[in-house]
Amino acid sequence: METRHFAVASGLVRPTAITSNRAWIVTAVTETLVDNTSAWKVVAAYQPGGGCAVDTQSAPLLTIIQSDTPLLYEEAFPHTLSISSDDVLAVALGVSGVRLFLLVPPVGTAPMVSLALHTLTRVQGSALSARFIGPSKGEIPNLVVWTRNSRDHITVHGDAKNGTVKRVELLSANGNGVREFDAHTPGHVAVLSNHEMDLHILVRQTTGCFKVSTISLYTLHEPMDSMTLSLTALAIGDELVVVGFDTKSGGLVEAFDVEKVEMVTRRTIPGKGASCLATDGPRILVGTSALSSLNAHLSALYAITVDNDATFVVCPGEASHPRWCNGTVHVDKASWCYARTLNHPVNNSPLVVVDHARVSPVQAQLARAPPVQAQLAR
Repeated sequence: METRHFAVASGLVRPTAITSNRAWIVTAVTETLVDNTSAWKVVAAYQPGGGCAVDTQSAPLLTIIQSDTPLLYEEAFPHTLSISSDDVLAVALGVSGVRLFLLVPPVGTAPMVSLALHTLTRVQGSALSARFIGPSKGEIPNLVVWTRNSRDHITVHGDAKNGTVKRVELLSANGNGVREFDAHTPGHVAVLSNHEMDLHILVRQTTGCFKVSTISLYTLHEPMDSMTLSLTALAIGDELVVVGFDTKSGGLVEAFDVEKVEMVTRRTIPGKGASCLATDGPRILVGTSALSSLNAHLSALYAITVDNDATFVVCPGEASHPRWCNGTVHVDKASWCYARTLNHPVNNSPLVVVDHARVSPVQAQLARAPPVQAQLAR
């Protein structure tokens, strides 16, 4: 196993999103400026497999887009990041739509660069999320986008690499009808309704069409318990779809088999609620948040698996990072990473750091255990 730990920003900063594939780690950070306004940027680190541990306070970074990039609306913000297997990055920018970039690794003395491809102009309203469910290029649409105007729309866009974009609508709901959304390779989409507390699972079939299944989450709880449930996060992977709750007794996570559409585990988690989720295979990463730095011990990142009843601490809570925002944790077959805020060991100023671990393909095939037991914690 190889691990990495590096800083991506300093100042009054906090992470808002992270994504990675076999070679790239991309992070979005927001900074509070002296006049109480904010600025943001999306940066990428090229981290190909090297088989060694790296623990530094810096890494070569490529700034892909930032808040003062020309032709962005003032209200633009990087809500989500998603990178395809062929190195195309999708950034959901709210009122500025979805922007796509091809990430090009360094070759010899040539530095790494990002090539702006285009902006999806046929999105309906503000783009709240964009997720790849397959390669960016091909006959099958593979970029799923959640947008909101007077209605919520879930649409899938295809062949986003050469500009000839196809668009198919998967779901439409009344304004604010969608509470949470996520999508994952290969062809999995999850949508939580805002009113009925219904979980919709969409699975693409070999025909290219999506099979839709619905679970009423209210029916899985006692009537009095349902009244105190608060939805906090959603994640879908290649095997599981996971829902996080805040309850009167703490955090709760429920995981469902994507294909069988049935619950496979229900876990209580220490802390206020499951504010951040990521899943791949049988593994689930859960971030819980504290109300303030005074009870920061409630903020932590946990790993669980449906094959094991244990709960492992990946990263303990710290006063510098009381809240795990949804989207700041990523896991896939061979790696996992997360972004968090730390205080500089010398001057105590805030840093946004990325912790990343990768196993070999052979290890990835063999491992069906939680990612790591506090191995990445600093």
